[in-house]
Amino acid sequence: MILNMPEKRNMMRLPDGVGIIPPYAFKDCKALKKVVCGSGMRKIKSWAFGGCDSLEEVIYGPEVEVSKDAFESNEAILRI
Repeated sequence: MILNMPEKRNMMRLPDGVGIIPPYAFKDCKALKKVVCGSGMRKIKSWAFGGCDSLEEVIYGPEVEVSKDAFESNEAILRI
């Protein structure tokens, strides 16, 4: 589980051992612009990145199951 993300951090690289991004894990992280998921990522749950207004890019493998509302209320997202 991801906890205590610094509010002003704009990039997050998740380690290879992280398999699931739980619901609301990064909710309302307004400064977050880019997330890179390590190998082993299997699921991105509902609202994991909800309200991340500056989020432009999330990089993950083709095998990752993504909830349909994982990126809810994201105005800036350009590439997943």
